[in-house]
Amino acid sequence: MADNLLIHGGNENALRTLKDTGQYRGRVKSAYLRPPWDTQWGFEHNEAPGRASWLGMMQVHLRLVRDLLAPDGSAWVHVDDRQFADCHVLMNKVYGRSNFVSTVVVPKPARNNSRHFTVSHDYLLVFAKDASTWQPNPLPRTAESESSFRNPDNDPRGPWRAADLSSPVLRENLRYEVVGPFGTAVQPPARRSWRFTQQRFEELDRDGRIAWSPSGRPTLKLYLSEAPDKPPSTVWSAADVGTSFQARQHLRGLLDDMHQPAPPPEQLLQQILTIATNPGDLVFDYFGDSGTAAAVAHKTGRHWLAVDSESHVVRDRLDKVISGNDSGGITHEVNWTGGGHYDVIAAARPDEESGPPDSGADEHVRIQVVTYRKDGSVVPALDSTEKDHRSAELKVIRQRRELLQELRKVVSDRSAPEAAVQRIIGRNHWIFGGEYTEASERRDLLPLDQHDILLVRADRSVHVVELKKPGAALVRWHRNGLIMSNEVHEAVSQCRNYVQRMDDAGPTLETIHRNTLDLDYDYLRTRGTVVIGNPDQVEVPGVTQQMVARTIRSFNTDQSRVQVLTYLDLIERAEEALRFVEDDLETPGIESAP
Repeated sequence: MADNLLIHGGNENALRTLKDTGQYRGRVKSAYLRPPWDTQWGFEHNEAPGRASWLGMMQVHLRLVRDLLAPDGSAWVHVDDRQFADCHVLMNKVYGRSNFVSTVVVPKPARNNSRHFTVSHDYLLVFAKDASTWQPNPLPRTAESESSFRNPDNDPRGPWRAADLSSPVLRENLRYEVVGPFGTAVQPPARRSWRFTQQRFEELDRDGRIAWSPSGRPTLKLYLSEAPDKPPSTVWSAADVGTSFQARQHLRGLLDDMHQPAPPPEQLLQQILTIATNPGDLVFDYFGDSGTAAAVAHKTGRHWLAVDSESHVVRDRLDKVISGNDSGGITHEVNWTGGGHYDVIAAARPDEESGPPDSGADEHVRIQVVTYRKDGSVVPALDSTEKDHRSAELKVIRQRRELLQELRKVVSDRSAPEAAVQRIIGRNHWIFGGEYTEASERRDLLPLDQHDILLVRADRSVHVVELKKPGAALVRWHRNGLIMSNEVHEAVSQCRNYVQRMDDAGPTLETIHRNTLDLDYDYLRTRGTVVIGNPDQVEVPGVTQQMVARTIRSFNTDQSRVQVLTYLDLIERAEEALRFVEDDLETPGIESAP
């Protein structure tokens, strides 16, 4: 199986070749498609025959790309205003509405000759193979985003920025007087409340997380070390992803035959691949007139598949990348100096005089496959094996096990904040068990409140998860027996309040969220889980892990809708589930059901 593969021939033939050989099926982590939109398809005048041909062409390609995607893969289709609506409907049909992720707006050179508006943007339609398992990588923080963090008081936690401690929501129980270190008594501003209860405010102050101004006004410290990674936004600027003008200048200096008038910049594909893939993943550059996705994948340590036309533009470009003669795009940013290799497959129909047809291809496909190495040696045609079909699933399991190892490392630190745990778990709903199909993107479904995670079952009922500190106390002695700690009781009460409020406002919330957010959740059967503490770190004298487990089990027996779970139990249950799936995949002689 080639790490990097260039396919000569028609796009549909190339896709069918890859699909029928089987070795790339289920392995593509991200596919970038920029379909043609010139006058041959009739888009200039919305001609019905041209539009119908384009729709038929795209439906075939989108289905074939879908079959190559990994279980946690995604397709990114780059379209303009003329194609957007039709393509969105097609992708809903092929991938399913539930697998729509987002629409991203990207810049393009303005067309000043428009009759109505100056058009200066395109769209990226993002669909996942399975949106319930697809997880975007965060974007790295920039120097500009970090410039607001300072450390004027030499706080050992590092740079921080001040945040307002007051809330515009007026609640009388949150209007109380606080006294600063200079003895000044302070009330929240008029018609506002404090964001926290007085008890929580005092805890933050004792922990050094409140900054006091000379006039005695308090502000909350938000630390750079605890700041969440930047989630991808849906509007990308030229400063972030470059422009096609820059890309055209780059390629004109690189290639003799560059016919594409507005090629995508390498910075755009770098941002896509940062979000959708990791080094070592497989990227598919389809409709690749310029080969930008393959070039960026090569420079950033990804593997790639790409389709080349008869003009060999993509091959010429990749040769420059490998030889180190491409100095443009992201070359300097990623310190690319050349290296690597790729193989070539010629996908042609048997009526073309380029050699005998491949006997390994299906009869109805009738595609010729001939593979060449760059050194001129011939490689046998690709074979399909059951092992290759399982490899994608095993890779997902390995990635999930690595995430659990990272989570175990974090929760072993008693001082780890809740934000660190939240950042790792994120929308990885599989950690909580197979009964959940997704984790909601929204954390503000209740007015004035924000839950940590909202899990969704197949029947659309929801489950609230509250993540508390790994170092929180779990139990304490009371007379001659162990009982749950005050921290656990407080967390359970908080989670129970969420569940009760969803009960009370369920029908109203369902109507509002269905009409305004397109969310079809059932709030009337809500349950909850509090994840807190680590029994490995219990410091109560004479208490063992087994005693903690019995105390929690006894406590949960009396709880009807909110359960307590330690981080250790959460991790061990998830690891056991992964072992079960992995054993099933690796056990020889057991075939999957048809």
